[in-house]
Amino acid sequence: MSWNLPARNRILEPEARFTLDNLHPRYQNASRFQRTAQVQARLVHRGPAKTVLFLQTEGQTPGCQTEFVPPNPDMPASPQMELALDGESVVCIPVRVSLPPLKLIGFRRRLCRFVVRAALQAERPVVRTVMGEVSVPPLIGPVALLGIGLAFLLAVWLAGPRLLWTDTMALAEMVEFQPAPPSQEASTFVPPVFLAGNHPPDFPTPAPAVPVGRTLTYQQMFEEIARPYNLDWRLLAEIAYRESNYNPWAIGQAGEMGLMQILPSTWNEWALKVGATNPYDPYQSVQVAAAYLAYLREFCQTHGYTDPYWMVVGYNWGPDNLQQLFNRQGVPEDVPEHSRSYARRIIEAWPQVPALRQEQLQTTIYLEPLAEP
Repeated sequence: MSWNLPARNRILEPEARFTLDNLHPRYQNASRFQRTAQVQARLVHRGPAKTVLFLQTEGQTPGCQTEFVPPNPDMPASPQMELALDGESVVCIPVRVSLPPLKLIGFRRRLCRFVVRAALQAERPVVRTVMGEVSVPPLIGPVALLGIGLAFLLAVWLAGPRLLWTDTMALAEMVEFQPAPPSQEASTFVPPVFLAGNHPPDFPTPAPAVPVGRTLTYQQMFEEIARPYNLDWRLLAEIAYRESNYNPWAIGQAGEMGLMQILPSTWNEWALKVGATNPYDPYQSVQVAAAYLAYLREFCQTHGYTDPYWMVVGYNWGPDNLQQLFNRQGVPEDVPEHSRSYARRIIEAWPQVPALRQEQLQTTIYLEPLAEP
């Protein structure tokens, strides 16, 4: 085995076989003041001949940087490298992850995502990709915030009687009775008092500023959300039909929520990216589903699976299962029957959605206004 910096236009043996296993550990929790983490990428080579692989690693989260750590300390770390493997061999390569700066205050850990790729540059390129995550806590988390809040309430409670006594004595001094001078007549003027909600005639009550919602049909909603993600709105419409039959309040057996039946774990990960807060709001549910589908489409295309069938399979089966299938160059028959049937039905009905779901698509829904900050 040898370690070299990447070279351009190298022709490699097309018959070489290799796999890139999941990172170890794949998920890692960093401590509050930890600035770097390290994982192991495991390559298994089964080819009879010498093979040269091109390796690359990169962060997927802003501020997250990754690089391969060479076995020789005199060599610089790099996000790219070439690795020569002889015959059947197993190699573990350390990957160093530089974590983004700490958030001062937060209620949840921040996920730092990164990928490692191994490519065989042959006449028919072969690429393996694995993903990893390191979670970073905020400097002041929910427990610390709770402690600060309780300490503040305790301080207010302890200081309350003293403050109340001081204010009462000061008020008594201010309103101490002083008789009017004998030469001055008592004033008979009584200033007008306006009760709550009443105003003098010259100052009419202003109308309250109420944020206005809007109405639109399901079809208009699907078209509007699909456009920025370059998705076919008919795909979103058919998934909504298969998942919940257009019921925004649906709850699945595994806890799936809303119109697009999104798992709580998926919602927690993707809702923040699109600014969604309510899984049972149909518009926000479709927003999260569209962002997730766009990610699955890119994920599948990166592995060379460009047919939309795989994106739909991933929505039902999950990207982790797809990753394992892609690593062994799987085919549709390797997908479980329920996920295959799910994807097949959606793909077949996709073009006929405007006619098949006309009644549901023309149903009008009212979107609640966003809460004012």
